[in-house]
Amino acid sequence: KALRRRMQSIMSDNCFVVRSSEGLAYALGEMNEILSMLKDGFLNSKAYDEALNLAFISINIIKSALGRTESIGAHYRVN
Repeated sequence: KALRRRMQSIMSDNCFVVRSSEGLAYALGEMNEILSMLKDGFLNSKAYDEALNLAFISINIIKSALGRTESIGAHYRVN
């Protein structure tokens, strides 16, 4: 549960409505670190599978956001 809260915190602090390239880059680094940790410690459980899926999805969201420098819809880029 602590890992899931950490992922939620990273995403809400850096990838929410107002975004910056620095915050997105930080979030990507943190999520890649979490993904590596998850891959190294395979567990056969539903919680593990959910955490792994959240990490993969988060990384894809962050990469997509880094590729867009303009503000779109409700998402605003500060730089």
